Amino acid sequence: MKKLAFTVFSSMALVVSAQNQGTVIYQMSVEGLPPEQASMMGDMDMKIIWKGNRAYIEQNSMMYSMKTVSDEKSTLMLMDMMGKKSYMRVNAEKQKDKQNDLPEYKVEYTNDTKKIAGYDCKKAIVTFKIKEEKDVVVEVWYSEQIPNVYNSNQNYSNRRQGNTFLAKVKGLPLEYTIPQGQMLVKVTTTEINFNPVSDDVFNLSTDGYTEMKSEDMKKMGGGQ
Repeated sequence: MKKLAFTVFSSMALVVSAQNQGTVIYQMSVEGLPPEQASMMGDMDMKIIWKGNRAYIEQNSMMYSMKTVSDEKSTLMLMDMMGKKSYMRVNAEKQKDKQNDLPEYKVEYTNDTKKIAGYDCKKAIVTFKIKEEKDVVVEVWYSEQIPNVYNSNQNYSNRRQGNTFLAKVKGLPLEYTIPQGQMLVKVTTTEINFNPVSDDVFNLSTDGYTEMKSEDMKKMGGGQ
């Protein structure tokens, strides 16, 4: 369950705006959980807000919440695991030597299409291997009408939330399905807007949170 917790946008005018700032809201669901665990998880959602080179990512469920702000220099992550609050800061420069730890990705583009949140989407199959485990196959529906925010924000938060594979497709992922053991995590866009984003969004307070080191994160299953 902890691993799942660390697991993680029509017109030309809108496309231009999306390059600068915007918000996308995803609904997350898990298939394959026993009924009692499914009820404990409840509804899950994820919000991504970006402005220039800054990104804010928020995930919420009944069991946990996580907020992350990042830019090309650093990342701040706040976690609340059923009342246990912690935070971690990461300097992007210190993570450059870990880029070789990322898996190799194979992207297969298909001719399948459908509309999601009003946008024309195409399907891609992304395959990669985590350490010595078997291949992970992810189905991604993306829209070329909107630039891929994951690609423009290649940072530590994406690595920690397991989202680096989303940066490999040609447009913004609006829906994707990830296998995790016997479970299947499905993430679907419910809303997209390109309204002006306040700078206050990227100012997170660590008051009431205890600092966590990267070694502690690895013990929780969030490290690679």
